[in-house]
Amino acid sequence: MARYHAAVRPTVILALITEIKLLRKNAERYLVLRQADFDTIHNGGLFAGLTPDNIVINGSDLDERVDAVLALRKVTP
Repeated sequence: MARYHAAVRPTVILALITEIKLLRKNAERYLVLRQADFDTIHNGGLFAGLTPDNIVINGSDLDERVDAVLALRKVTP
């Protein structure tokens, strides 16, 4: 119990809350891009896409491409 109380200091809890808020905000941002439909590019909205063809990427296709970029970042020093 003493180790628990030592680890659960108010500063640690506040840092965790801040991190959770940041993660939640980033998830919300990603969902905006993930849920954009294919007409978004023609309607002038925000979208994730491929250039130079201006292809809208959403749903699981966007997930796969984001995961690929993340995997490259882990491999590249």
